[in-house]
Amino acid sequence: MADVLHDIDEAESTNAWTAWLAKSVRVRLSQPISMIPAQERTAWGDMALRTPSGITLETLEVTDLAPGPLGEHSTFDDLPAEIVRTHPDKIAQILTRRLALVSQSDWHIAHELQSVAGLLKESGVTDLELRNLAEHAIRIGVHSAASWADDVT
Repeated sequence: MADVLHDIDEAESTNAWTAWLAKSVRVRLSQPISMIPAQERTAWGDMALRTPSGITLETLEVTDLAPGPLGEHSTFDDLPAEIVRTHPDKIAQILTRRLALVSQSDWHIAHELQSVAGLLKESGVTDLELRNLAEHAIRIGVHSAASWADDVT
């Protein structure tokens, strides 16, 4: 689904989201989180990262109802720049919730986190949100996260 939304033009993608996909995702993710496999929650969250900028924040908020761990297709660093610039704390919070579900980092996650941390810092993310993100990253083995914010333990 993520590839389809990304590959069709922005107007068609937005129409699909507003016409039927948003409702379907909300219904599915309103179930108890234990009834939705982690891989499915990850796929929904990753789909939100690939939607057009006009609906990106809404899709991120909807998929954050039942967040899944970061996966090999999670691309927070590809979010539209205007979304990161205008909502850095919200993006950091969503990323931190998904990161909390990861038990161990791999190369992709470490690279993704390093890249998006830089984007968030450039966009004025608060120290608190950046520190929370860094602490979660360190917990799963991304030790370079200690340099992202002051007072990271």
